[in-house]
Amino acid sequence: MRYEEVGGIWVSSFVTDRQFCVAALRCRIERAYFPVCDVNFPWLKMIPLKVLGFIWRAKQSRIPSAAALKNRGVAMESDICSVCNTTEETGDHILVICTLARNVLRLIFHWCGLLGMEFHSVSDIIDYALRWGNCPKKRRRLTTILFGAIWFYGKPEIIEF
Repeated sequence: MRYEEVGGIWVSSFVTDRQFCVAALRCRIERAYFPVCDVNFPWLKMIPLKVLGFIWRAKQSRIPSAAALKNRGVAMESDICSVCNTTEETGDHILVICTLARNVLRLIFHWCGLLGMEFHSVSDIIDYALRWGNCPKKRRRLTTILFGAIWFYGKPEIIEF
């Protein structure tokens, strides 16, 4: 977009006859190249995109935890985890370290017949899922189960009491 001084209007290839054209914008988006430079992330078709997007953002520490919101200038009463009341509420804490998250992961591993593991970040869980076992089909299933669980208990409306 550019601003034209003469007419005092914004000019864009997405505007035709002074009307914004969604079709032109969509065509431009579809032609765009958006590289996702994250080789250690399983973009599995069997996992819904909203779950994959959440886990991918969590891996990059981009979910709205109390600490992240505080760093962005949002006034918070406290940045301590409201579930365990022990430490700062970061994305990794909510999804992996907190007692609620640890218990859910422990139960999932028990249900899958696997030994419990100690994880410290979402990246640790992703790396474990990518390396686990010799059967690619079982590895995808475990990844789907873990991602689904993390997404479900990571939603804000689930954690509030």
